[in-house]
Amino acid sequence: GELQDFLGDSIILLEAFLTQTDTIVYCVMSPDGRIQVYNDVLLTKLKISRTAFATTTIWDYLTLTDQHRLQPIFENGTSNHHERVQLNFIDSSQNPHTFNCLVQKNSSQAIILIGEEPEKFNQRAFVELMQIQNEMTVKMREEVKSGNRLSENNSYLNQLVTERTKDLVYHQEQLRAMLVKLALVEQHERQNLANDLHDYLAQLLIACRLKLGQIDQGPTPPSHSKVIQEVDGMIDQSLTFTRTLITDLNPSILHHQGLLPALKYLSEDMQRVGLTVASPETIPPMKVAEDISVVVYKTVRELLFNVLKHAGVTNASLHWECPSEQVLLIRVSDSGKGFDPETRQLEQEPGHLGFFFYRERIRALKGQFDIISSPQMGTTVTIIVPPSP
Repeated sequence: GELQDFLGDSIILLEAFLTQTDTIVYCVMSPDGRIQVYNDVLLTKLKISRTAFATTTIWDYLTLTDQHRLQPIFENGTSNHHERVQLNFIDSSQNPHTFNCLVQKNSSQAIILIGEEPEKFNQRAFVELMQIQNEMTVKMREEVKSGNRLSENNSYLNQLVTERTKDLVYHQEQLRAMLVKLALVEQHERQNLANDLHDYLAQLLIACRLKLGQIDQGPTPPSHSKVIQEVDGMIDQSLTFTRTLITDLNPSILHHQGLLPALKYLSEDMQRVGLTVASPETIPPMKVAEDISVVVYKTVRELLFNVLKHAGVTNASLHWECPSEQVLLIRVSDSGKGFDPETRQLEQEPGHLGFFFYRERIRALKGQFDIISSPQMGTTVTIIVPPSP
């Protein structure tokens, strides 16, 4: 039971990493080229539906030249050895997409291909990911074989299960770390985009407004003055929207004042989208590490938007406290529809990992993520993290 839980969580964690990225193309193929497992990025790149994709093979998307380059690897490649090759995938519109790929034979029955756009290629990350997937597969097969020997040597099996469980826990921690890194990379890109909007678009709008003001100061016909006022109003709306977008992408208060002031600002800002959030007036002077702050802020923000989207209420509560210098407790609650946490863990919306994903991100910070909910009785989510790694 415990081992099966670890196996299941490890597979979900691997899928979580592959689902959340928008650059990695990942697929597992049979020896005849039929693609058995893949993530949605591949469908997006090839501009094809799941139904149509299920009837094709890898050879349907490669030029004849690339087929000849890939075929020897399929036939002669050895297990646990990967080869790097550049391939051109042809999408449904006959447009090529170039990928640097790592191709590896996992066994005599399967081929693993992981690729990424050349300018974003990270060979070390791919190799680690492939090794994790391969090791997980080997562990699962070993446990199945070990189960057949249960009646012969129960003591040996128990020892083997303990060892394999430790291995799986180690791989889970690796995958959780990847999920946190993914969240941090996303926040870094959001910060870069916010900076570009501030440094360029916002400044250009301000310059346009100044130039428009200079025109309005001179002698202009009444009809032109009205147009100038209308354009000035449009520029004002554009500036307001740009500043709001910059704040949504990268709240500067998070980096300048810290996590708790940022959560206070978030609770007040949610009113803008229709959710009234009650929060404490007092903000403890606790300093939280930046990596932890980014992940916790992102998680709390997503939880509040979940209330807005799914709970069927327009009020929520955000609470924080510091029981000790080494513990930060944050609680998000609502009195909405609620749900069965066990069912929600098993039945995720397509493309979304929900509370499982939130839990694994917080666990990667050595924290706790607890859910209390039931249908029509509201939901309370408690996050407990250390202020520093």
